[in-house]
Amino acid sequence: MNTKTIAIFDFDGTLTRGDSLFPFLKCVVGKRSFYIGLLNLSIVFFKFLLRLIPNYEAKQNVLAYYLAGKPLGELEQTGRRFADRIDQMVNPEVLNKLRWHQTAEHITVLASASLQIYLEPWAKANGFDYVLATNLAVDPNGKVTGHFVGKNCYGPEKLKRVDILIEDRSDYLIYMYGDSKGDRELLEYADISYYKDWQNPVKTVCQFKHSIYSTHFK
Repeated sequence: MNTKTIAIFDFDGTLTRGDSLFPFLKCVVGKRSFYIGLLNLSIVFFKFLLRLIPNYEAKQNVLAYYLAGKPLGELEQTGRRFADRIDQMVNPEVLNKLRWHQTAEHITVLASASLQIYLEPWAKANGFDYVLATNLAVDPNGKVTGHFVGKNCYGPEKLKRVDILIEDRSDYLIYMYGDSKGDRELLEYADISYYKDWQNPVKTVCQFKHSIYSTHFK
């Protein structure tokens, strides 16, 4: 048997106890500007809650408001500083899962819709082999546009990037840890899937796919 083992982890709500994007944006612009921005963006949030606009469009509006026009180098510095604070947000139960996989010399992948700009330094410090995340587009002057490079790393896009990373699916035993509908495709793709309950998988390698996902992700 030459099967390799890969452990894929979502970030927000899985490795952390909550969202990381808004705390990062607050770190970039400061508390006052951040909360003023929430008020100015209220129509965007309202449309998203009513499902009038998709996830990626709402997110691009938020990123454009807070980040457009800022030099990439400046944001990279802020991303590194913010990465040092992420340990305060980490769920120790899931971090222990990561350490177990690393001790077993499994390949570890961080797959998240959050921004590469702060996930990469944190993931590197914590021994991940690969980071699949959302990247910010930059104009010819080195300033962030507020748009994505490619697509938001969410849902089907997460699976697409993992599929590119893995040349032959049959060569791997795959674990997946996730907490939301944005992880659905990878939870179904994996052999052993953990959804919110980090001790008891919702699917193991010896089970057939079942309807648990349609129940969870309404």
